Amino acid sequence: MIHLQTAVAATLILAAPALANSFEDFDTLDARIAQLAAATGEKADAIDRRLKLARCPEAPMLERSNIGMITIRCASFGWRLRVATTPVFVGAVQRGAVQIAEAPVVRKGEAVNVMVVGDDFSVSYVATAMDDGAVGSSVRVKFSAQSAFLTAKVTAPGKVQIDD
Repeated sequence: MIHLQTAVAATLILAAPALANSFEDFDTLDARIAQLAAATGEKADAIDRRLKLARCPEAPMLERSNIGMITIRCASFGWRLRVATTPVFVGAVQRGAVQIAEAPVVRKGEAVNVMVVGDDFSVSYVATAMDDGAVGSSVRVKFSAQSAFLTAKVTAPGKVQIDD
């Protein structure tokens, strides 16, 4: 009986590195998430390290599910998790040890002119801002009560832009 216990213990010790590698690498995912969030002027929270997700055989897909959220999916195993993001004030000024943010030029609930810009076109719409925002920051906009939120970059007082 002691030999069986020793054999099981030895197997578990030898298998420990393989088991450790069978979980998803959150450091790499955090780096990819931070890069996607930074591209839209946001900062992402870190993935909760208490989670133990099976390592995805392919690179997990990252997508902006809506404002303030990035979704990570592994289609092979069917797991999905969401990471919260928060806007970063791009126009912040550093003075001494205190950082002073620029005043918002777009206010929540205000009608804003939304310019959608592509390579060969530009279209202008009126929408409602769902967040306050300074020049250079991202805000959510909504075209009607039934429409989904879109993210737009504040360009001037009462004006935002969506790049195609």
